[in-house]
Amino acid sequence: MEAPQFPTKDDAGDGDGISAIPQWKLALTDAEPQVEFLDALDITPAMKDILSRLRRILHHSGHLSLTNTQLHDLTCFVVHKLLPLPPVTETSTYADANPLRLAASECLRCATALYMLIIHGTTYYSHFGLANAIIRQLRYHLVALHEAAAVSSVTAHDHDLLKLWALSVGMVASVGNGLHIDHEWFTDQARASAAALGARKWDDIVSHLQVILWARMPQEELFRQEWERAFVTTSVR
Repeated sequence: MEAPQFPTKDDAGDGDGISAIPQWKLALTDAEPQVEFLDALDITPAMKDILSRLRRILHHSGHLSLTNTQLHDLTCFVVHKLLPLPPVTETSTYADANPLRLAASECLRCATALYMLIIHGTTYYSHFGLANAIIRQLRYHLVALHEAAAVSSVTAHDHDLLKLWALSVGMVASVGNGLHIDHEWFTDQARASAAALGARKWDDIVSHLQVILWARMPQEELFRQEWERAFVTTSVR
């Protein structure tokens, strides 16, 4: 599978397609106050809503009670909801001739889909084809984000954190997928992003990743391993 196969129901459960798990619906009414960075990140409302709900599901200890089936259903719903989202264009309402907003939203869209595939694992089926297609899209949008940030008059620390998170996701997602050149690119860019943020060890990195989206799951080890390899490579250069 290299593209979403089914539509999704809306957040209220209406329509045809894949349904959200109950936790997704409850996340809308969760009393947790909105974190400031979501407003500062300057992304489209659709992406802000998805990220906010996922944070409220995965950043609480309650995510540990998700069954394999619930995690599978959540992943299917989110991926199928993310990938058909129409790309933000220069003529759309939320682009407003703002390439930084466009690139940030698209990076978050691709990286979030990959992150869900990573934490889901291959319990039910391989995501090889789909993941590879998204990885290439993510790389394209990360380049666009870098270029947009370079000419922007806005200094956005939150975009730097988003970039580090997305590069980390791409670095892990491209391991063992036959995308050696892409993996090397993600690793090189991730090292540079970490250096710019003053992150020199895994504990520094994970504290930044937690700002965007992070779940305490066994797959966390995949990120730690890749970052330790990246830091080792840096030290021997």
